Amino acid sequence: MARSSTGPEPGAGGGGATSTSSGQGGEAPCTAGTVLCEGTTQRVCDGEGGFTDEEDCDPGACLPGVGCTLCIPGTGVCEGETSTVCDDDGMSFTTYTCDPVQGVTCDADTGHCVGACAPEGLGTSYIGCDYYPTITMNDFLDPSFHFAVAIANTSDEVAEFVIERGATEVLAGTVAPDSVGVFNLPWVEELRLANVTTLEAEGAYRVRTTQPVTVYQYNPVEYTLDGEDRSATNDASLLLPTNAWTGTYRVVARNSFFDSPGFYAVTAKEDGTTVVLSPSATGGAVRSGGGVAADGTGTVVLDAGDVLQVLSATDDEEIQSTDLTGTLVTADKPVQVIGGHNCIYIPTDVGFCDHLEESMVPVETLADEYVVTPPLLVRVRRSAVRADRRHRGRHGVDLRPAASGRALDPRERGRLRRDPPVRRGLPDHLEPPRARRPVHARAGRVRQRR
Repeated sequence: MARSSTGPEPGAGGGGATSTSSGQGGEAPCTAGTVLCEGTTQRVCDGEGGFTDEEDCDPGACLPGVGCTLCIPGTGVCEGETSTVCDDDGMSFTTYTCDPVQGVTCDADTGHCVGACAPEGLGTSYIGCDYYPTITMNDFLDPSFHFAVAIANTSDEVAEFVIERGATEVLAGTVAPDSVGVFNLPWVEELRLANVTTLEAEGAYRVRTTQPVTVYQYNPVEYTLDGEDRSATNDASLLLPTNAWTGTYRVVARNSFFDSPGFYAVTAKEDGTTVVLSPSATGGAVRSGGGVAADGTGTVVLDAGDVLQVLSATDDEEIQSTDLTGTLVTADKPVQVIGGHNCIYIPTDVGFCDHLEESMVPVETLADEYVVTPPLLVRVRRSAVRADRRHRGRHGVDLRPAASGRALDPRERGRLRRDPPVRRGLPDHLEPPRARRPVHARAGRVRQRR
């Protein structure tokens, strides 16, 4: 989808509503300043039955109450598989691709894309028809385990899907109504085993479907392969479809932990996407590469499916202040951003280390009120809530129990403020403990990074 101030024949879809008023025949004259249209002619009422101004809008259009515009809002024109639609202001156009892979065509009568996956009807939720699963760093993992995507189809129609990497089709199939299909995909080892910031051309997969679906990615999908050998370092992300992408994100990751880095991965869906990286106060040290400097700054151009994975700098310290959280990612075209960590203890005094990843939501969707629910886990020692600010300055966070929840003890009330970088994510009453070098548990034995 793209917006422009130029488009098809400006008056396409009609020359505008026709209205006249002269005060004759007993009719009251229109109010002074009212804009009327006669075909493509704009007239401004003088309040006495006449007009103070008259203008021919041709080759544009005339919109009652507004006057001369480039086009009539909502009208569209098809050019092959491309729909060009006049925006609500009548002064610009949005271009949509009517993707036949998603079962979408361009209706010559309306000029709009039609079909269950028509882009104008999808909105900006996590439900869509076009996704980019992206493998992120997880170098402790045994590659016998699998990266996978889960496609959830809640519609009452069969969803056909195609998974590609670049121009190569990797997998195609269907997901039945009200069901979930899980599909293993090959690792992109250049991303999973990266030891520097990397720009991987066509590093992401692309999933397209013929019905709106929800897509998750698993890194990896199995906890165990044989009942004994465990992956032990896995996580999953709810992916956002391309209809929910924007060009502005704040990264949420974790601090570097010994030589295990935090990361964020940027994926483009259009060729020639310019991405600008502006590191936060704690994110100014990265493993340089892929056009990104050691201070975390960079301007990188991505094509469709390209992935830029940025890794935080590491050293042999235990808990480091280097944390990519807060880094601003901006792009001139929509992108996807996933933040996370290769492998870290949370809390930092409790092993073993685990892979983290999560889709970042666009800055435009952030708010100042959230409902938090604890995970459904057994033997949980404690839970933590992490709040990261978008704007500069000191911001308080109020914690209030749900109406049906328990009352907070007075000692728990008050305002929580941002911890120093080394304490981020820990309860206020805990001092950073002495951490152990990252250890990964598998089948009763451990792998320790030397």
